[in-house]
Amino acid sequence: MHKTTALSVFITFALLSNNVVAQQEKAEKRPKPRPEFSSLDSNGDNLLQWDEFSSISLPHGSVEEVFQSMDTDQDGVVSAEEYAAHKPPRKKPK
Repeated sequence: MHKTTALSVFITFALLSNNVVAQQEKAEKRPKPRPEFSSLDSNGDNLLQWDEFSSISLPHGSVEEVFQSMDTDQDGVVSAEEYAAHKPPRKKPK
């Protein structure tokens, strides 16, 4: 193999590897999609009680505060409609 061909192969491999690492880092920074309502509604009553919701971990924000903000009619449970209408809190810029 000629030196120029070997060098070209090496450079191509290095560039591709760098691109893969950059894509992985970018994917790690993306927030995870929020869980489907049905996956949280363990008893299937179409409502999220505190004990069902409190088992999840949030990337930021208090689980209790988020639950309270979702429960817009303040009845102590989160309906599928309240869950769908809620906009998750965003990380505050530094």
